[in-house]
Amino acid sequence: MRTSTKGMACLISLLLLLVALAQCGQTAVEVPPPPVTKIEVVTDTLHGVEIADPYRWLEDQESPETRAWIDEQNAYTDKIMAQLPGQEELKAKITELMNVSEMSIPLERGGRVFYSRRDPGHDLHVYYWREGFDGEEQMLIDPHPLSRDHTVSAMLRSVTPDGTLATISIRKGGVDEVDILFRDVATGEDLPDTLVTGRYYTVSVMPDRSGFFYVRLDPEGPRLYYRAMGSEPGSEELIFGEGIEARYYLGGTVSNDGRWLIINVGYGYNRNEIYVKNLTAEGNIEPVVVGVDARFYGIYRDGRYYIKTDLDAPNFRLMVVDPANPALENWKELIPERENAVLQGITCAGGRIFIRYLEDIQSRLVAFDTDGNELGEVAFEGIGTVGGMVGNWESSTAFFSFQSFNVPFTIYQYNTETGEQVEWYKGDVPFDGTKYEVKQVWYESKDGTKVPLFITHATGIELDGSHPVYLTAYGGFGTTLLPHFSPQTAIWLERGGIYAVPNLRGGGELGEEWHEEGMLENKQNVFDDFIAAAEYLIDNGYTKP
Repeated sequence: MRTSTKGMACLISLLLLLVALAQCGQTAVEVPPPPVTKIEVVTDTLHGVEIADPYRWLEDQESPETRAWIDEQNAYTDKIMAQLPGQEELKAKITELMNVSEMSIPLERGGRVFYSRRDPGHDLHVYYWREGFDGEEQMLIDPHPLSRDHTVSAMLRSVTPDGTLATISIRKGGVDEVDILFRDVATGEDLPDTLVTGRYYTVSVMPDRSGFFYVRLDPEGPRLYYRAMGSEPGSEELIFGEGIEARYYLGGTVSNDGRWLIINVGYGYNRNEIYVKNLTAEGNIEPVVVGVDARFYGIYRDGRYYIKTDLDAPNFRLMVVDPANPALENWKELIPERENAVLQGITCAGGRIFIRYLEDIQSRLVAFDTDGNELGEVAFEGIGTVGGMVGNWESSTAFFSFQSFNVPFTIYQYNTETGEQVEWYKGDVPFDGTKYEVKQVWYESKDGTKVPLFITHATGIELDGSHPVYLTAYGGFGTTLLPHFSPQTAIWLERGGIYAVPNLRGGGELGEEWHEEGMLENKQNVFDDFIAAAEYLIDNGYTKP
């Protein structure tokens, strides 16, 4: 009953939100008992344990009984919501907050700058480019004319280092399969070379535009191919992937200098392998790291391969590898693991290495030289989330983003040499975030573990228990929940609500140990952490049960 359950969860969340808003206005709302759901017990015996499922009949989503149940639940929800005043005002405010422009972090290639933007009134993102940072804006691709109902979208996957050729995927509806086209940036014309509808993990063009590597998910599993530009479909050469099952990930990327093909094989969330092939000499594909139970993420720049790994470092560290001598015993540690900070990402820009850390769930962006010496931090104000730095090794201009529960998504242009930063883009969101404060507290869970909690509310409120609280969290699969801006949260805050996000065990906010303390036999910790967050908010006067 996946769809029905998810849909009902969304309706219940919206219902609770609107009921709380109505209660803020001292409006009485009649909430009758929900429709009775038929119980028809089906019992399974798993590992000698009997498990009763009273609602198995609802798993058949197309049965007349299930459809009637859904209609009855929707009618119940509509009846209650119809009593709530101010719905049109709320709808207008949501529309106002959501109908603002959105922009991606710019990507510089060969002196050209590429980015996407969704303007007010548009359903889809349109891609643009400029000659230099201040050049005239020119359109790369607008997907709106591709379908009458705007269900066909486009995505810029990559641009060659010289900025002349863009790789674009076209998606029809919400399917996983896409078409791949190669567009000449200056003329706007597409090359005859295309990849027909399929599931493509990576597509990487040689810097000299002589050919491209791509990974396609075939029935047997993902496979890495090479095809020369201008050649006919079907002439591609299988490079790598035989024996890799469909459930695993495979990617292949050409380095910016065209010398190396870097291959990544992913076996679930906690193990992957890396291989390299020298494209400037005849040779075999060489293993960099194979058969090691750890995670490895690499960036090649200026003849060196920088690899982020949790091998012998649960919070991750940065290693440096010579692709010509890639064996694990030749790796050197460049930036060691930090005990109280998780290394989230790496960027190489302006001849520097920028490390994005998460320290006590607080974002930090730290610059290092190529010898691993710390050069300083990128400054930003308040509690929030910094997006990874985007830039080129040869250019001193880079970009990063910042946002928080009370700060809309903002892009900054950053000078890697001087540290100067200026605001490049900020959406014109009709919300005054200066009226609200974001703070982080630590509370005690059932077993005594200290758990972090973000709380956002109007500045200077009295903690008398009278405020409605929206408490939400996850706690699983190493997922990291960080401060971010959303129109729904903004409306909640404007109506006097408090927004609370605890970082439960099972997430990745405090490293791999924190993740493991909330998985498998430790799963109960996740629910205990969430209950303790609610108890903390009640005990400290934020709200009432």
